[in-house]
Amino acid sequence: MEVGGHVGSESGAIVRQLEAESKRWKAISCFTSFLCVIMVVVTIIIANRDGSSASSSSTGTSGNDMIKGFSQADYTAVYRYAANGFATNEDFNLQSAVKEGMGRWDFMKVLKDGTENKPSMLVVNDKFLMNNVLHNLRVPANRVMLEIHEGDTEETYREKLQALKADETSEGSFQPFILKPTHTSEGVGTKVVANMDQFNLDDLVNHVKFCMDQRAKPHESWTLRNLKPGVIAESLYKSEDFGTGKAYFTPYEIKVQTVWGRFYVGVMEGDPRDGTGDMVTDNGNWSIRYWLRRDGTSSCDKQASNVPADTACFPEFDNRARGELPFMIRYSEMLAQYFGAPWLRVDFFIGSDTYGLRVNELAYGSGLPYPLLDDDLAKIMVEGFRDGKFVNKSRDLFLDEMGCRLANHTQLNSVECEKADFDPSGEIIA
Repeated sequence: MEVGGHVGSESGAIVRQLEAESKRWKAISCFTSFLCVIMVVVTIIIANRDGSSASSSSTGTSGNDMIKGFSQADYTAVYRYAANGFATNEDFNLQSAVKEGMGRWDFMKVLKDGTENKPSMLVVNDKFLMNNVLHNLRVPANRVMLEIHEGDTEETYREKLQALKADETSEGSFQPFILKPTHTSEGVGTKVVANMDQFNLDDLVNHVKFCMDQRAKPHESWTLRNLKPGVIAESLYKSEDFGTGKAYFTPYEIKVQTVWGRFYVGVMEGDPRDGTGDMVTDNGNWSIRYWLRRDGTSSCDKQASNVPADTACFPEFDNRARGELPFMIRYSEMLAQYFGAPWLRVDFFIGSDTYGLRVNELAYGSGLPYPLLDDDLAKIMVEGFRDGKFVNKSRDLFLDEMGCRLANHTQLNSVECEKADFDPSGEIIA
């Protein structure tokens, strides 16, 4: 079975491998989860008892919704305790920076300001390093077809790009690919080559030269300023057609936010216009059109209250997303735990019968809105840091587990991640 191919069975070798690799986390996480359940049940019982008179008043608010102001307490209460015992990488520890009562966007500013001089951030953002980590942990990801590094000559660009033209699948057809700079943000420099007609060697060489010349501005983050210039080519992911039109961007990508090592919500962006072309949101050229929670509730659920008007439901796609949910939970939580990151976004491509579920990228300073859950999110993070019940650990422990290290401990931008010595396109040795 191909690493990164379709994950179809719990009995598969990739699942056995992941279970073995995550064994060291289970003793803590199982005990913590047990305590979480007990605390949540007690909290909800108390809230229901104390809030019974209030819930019978004209406000119509249930006891569950009044747990210390948590608007979606029936779902988010358990996350208040997820920080307890969570092994936290010192690079992601914001305990000294958060303040009581912070809102979502104040917390985001603290989170982004806290990325300075943090080597682990480079692993999240540098596509060379990130792909090596995904390879080492045997997480399904798109095949890397080309790597261009700083110091490569234009002649090397040309030779490597020409090799892509000859890269054929077993069916003897051209393999579509996407070029991505490894050191830019917000998709700057990405270029899709979907078929042979779009393959122009001179244009591609010039595009790579343009990408390699890009540099972070002085005002941009330490992380962006310290990413090494490079370009990769990945196999182009193609989703099946679920009849969603322009409502969802394709290929379908569910962006999963983890909180204290736990899947919180996955969201998907799309065109914010209805069938007539009228805007259903004021977010400009995109909005959150679909969301899926860890408990399987999605924006398609009739039972979900207050679903925003700009969500769009396609039952066939919703069924596919829910079917992949256990694997999105497994991989997103595994990565958050390996990084020791209380806050990490893991983006998944979904919807291909050929490629299956694949991780596209990781993100840290994500400012995406999370429908119905934004108000609770800052409370969960701030309380978790301020309570101090997580376990702070050295970055070196986490980097080492992922196959990474600092080449020079006096230079925080010297992080390296070596690729493990096995072929990810072959069979997994369980």
